[in-house]
Amino acid sequence: MQSDGKIVVTGEAGSSSIVVNRYNDNGTKDTSFGDNGTATYSPGRNVESKDMAIQPDGKILVAGSIGYDKDALIIRYSDNGSLDASFGSDGIVTQCFDYYDDDSAETLLVQPDGKIIVAGETEQGSAWKAFIIRYTDNGTIDTTFSYDGYDLYEKEGTYCHFYDAALQKDGSILAAGTCYSETHGGGFVARYTDNGSRDEGFNGDGIYACDDAIELRGVGTQSDGKIIAAGSKFSEGNRNALVLSVR
Repeated sequence: MQSDGKIVVTGEAGSSSIVVNRYNDNGTKDTSFGDNGTATYSPGRNVESKDMAIQPDGKILVAGSIGYDKDALIIRYSDNGSLDASFGSDGIVTQCFDYYDDDSAETLLVQPDGKIIVAGETEQGSAWKAFIIRYTDNGTIDTTFSYDGYDLYEKEGTYCHFYDAALQKDGSILAAGTCYSETHGGGFVARYTDNGSRDEGFNGDGIYACDDAIELRGVGTQSDGKIIAAGSKFSEGNRNALVLSVR
């Protein structure tokens, strides 16, 4: 939802186009946006749209991936649906942690200072690691975050992915995901300080880990500061929806 009540959605058209549609609050297309209400990004390669966020100035961010050997992708549109040339390269930022392996941006959020948090997964040889990275408002990597602008989380013998992120009132950054193994998975929530270090005041090492039967896909905060994570739990051959509270 935009502050004016307009509704913005993103998705894919086939495998080679990302689309963003904007609707008026009555459900009709907003024809002042893009081409008759639709902004389309078609780079001639495979693309995926995974998440979006709206900045306070009305600019629209989309996270996903691009290419057969995937790179993480962030797109920024101006309020009228055109690519924002002040961001990255003509509105596009791609992130490749390893030239030959896959990377995907699964979620993103905008901090109050305008910096952009992106999280997802990166293939590093035979391992998959969850990544979290921060960009400045113009799309360059913010090297004041962690050591090189990003942090990688791994768990030996598993494939780790971040799927969702949220901000706490004190500026701490939450990221939720799952490390998959041969059994099922092990959901986890990580908390980072604003400088990108794992918050050791959160469960001793900045990581709250669930058992292998739990998969986490979402995270948020309550008004009392408690953390809510959502996903599923495997039990006796069944997958059941799960919501848990983390103090």
